[in-house]
Amino acid sequence: MSEREEQVRVNRSLAWVGSATAAMSVLDVAGKGIVLAFWVDPEQYGVATLALAAIPILDLATELGLPGALIQQGEHTPARLSTVFWLNLALSLAIVAGVFFVLAPGLAARYEAPIVGWMLQAHCAKLLLQNLYMVPGALMIRELRFREFSLVRFLASAADNAATLSSAPFLGLWCFILGGLARAVTMTAAIQTFQPWLPRLLFDWQATRGAVMFGLKTSLSRALFFVYTGLDFYVVGDVFGRTALGLYKAAADLALDPARIISTVVVSVAFPAFSRARERPAALAEQFVRLSRLSFIIVAGFLVVVVPAAPDLLHLLDARWAAAAPAVAVLGIAALLRSLAAVVPPLLDGIGRPSLTLAYMAVAAVTMPAWFVVAALVLGDWLGYTAVAWAWVLGYPLAFAVLLRFALRSVGLAATRYVGAVLRLALWAGAAIAAGFGARALALAALGSPLARAVVTGLVAAAVFLGLLVVCEGITPRSVRDSLRAPPAA
Repeated sequence: MSEREEQVRVNRSLAWVGSATAAMSVLDVAGKGIVLAFWVDPEQYGVATLALAAIPILDLATELGLPGALIQQGEHTPARLSTVFWLNLALSLAIVAGVFFVLAPGLAARYEAPIVGWMLQAHCAKLLLQNLYMVPGALMIRELRFREFSLVRFLASAADNAATLSSAPFLGLWCFILGGLARAVTMTAAIQTFQPWLPRLLFDWQATRGAVMFGLKTSLSRALFFVYTGLDFYVVGDVFGRTALGLYKAAADLALDPARIISTVVVSVAFPAFSRARERPAALAEQFVRLSRLSFIIVAGFLVVVVPAAPDLLHLLDARWAAAAPAVAVLGIAALLRSLAAVVPPLLDGIGRPSLTLAYMAVAAVTMPAWFVVAALVLGDWLGYTAVAWAWVLGYPLAFAVLLRFALRSVGLAATRYVGAVLRLALWAGAAIAAGFGARALALAALGSPLARAVVTGLVAAAVFLGLLVVCEGITPRSVRDSLRAPPAA
């Protein structure tokens, strides 16, 4: 396969994953908004967050990073695939035991909220179930079968939201756990339909040893990521209380979570793409710049609409949620930087250097919690819980600088080229957000409806951002169409 053909294949994969993720983001934001508007208040959401913040860490811990190793390391024998499954299952059982007897009782006692422990214990069913789709899902990604995989993810998201919305009036906070379980059941059924696979009673440690060592590094790196990106919730809960935590979580749901989900559009395609190009340094560097820009554009396209419209979007839920708007604006800045950082770990893992990703995650896992605590204690009396959001803006650039240095040295890319490629995009995003705030200021005097103000604000900001991309970057519908068109046969 030529480089041009491979790039078209990557572009098509991005298009499929992007379409599915955009639809998923709309479903997730709308579904959670309905729940918060009618059935869950800020204090209740703060209690739920004490459990929900730990769930991504548990989900990743049960993987051991082995699915990523299957993607990175090429062809696999039935014995190797089955060994990965049995290792994952054993790890899942160990983690479930830890949740039941250590983590759940500990958090419930620490925050005097028994429901927090019960929710984590109920989530253990998903931890066991996801073993059934990890290996076949990794095989689909390795083969860049993102058309089918995108459909699977969309169906799982729809099932999650349907279960959450239908159970929220009756089960309250438990709807979030039921939604996650519905997502896992749907993922299992759909992936087994597209990629039927069941483990055999085989175990080949020698053939799997390399994958385990690779997986341990990538798994620990990702677990550290969710540790330091989840500890801010516990700092807010400890220092400012449950209601403040509920508002902060709502701000993160609006600014950080969709941006994180959208970043997975690029990241899910980036890892196999980098793995395939790791023997071609020039192509690897070009791919890194291209995917970094694309990740930033996708996340910025969402944030330029959300950040200026946040006061009205939150007011649509209930007046109580509107207080989270300042935190949305601050976290939006962090989300833009995280959109760039999200591309680097797949690069380092794809070229077989997961130890560099682990080193970065270790630095961030030490420094960021310190920033959260210091900001809460020093700036809390002045800024309230928004001080923890500012910790992201002040501290994360330092951690990102370490990560970026690793990436640029690994691909032999000049810092000036990388900065020049993304700095213009940051300027266009800033201009669009400023235009959105200006449009909202005018709409406040002319429009009484929060929905109307949000629509006007979002349309103006989006139009300015898209216009700047067309005029200054040459990104047009035609250029996008050409990037998806297969080259002519020789």
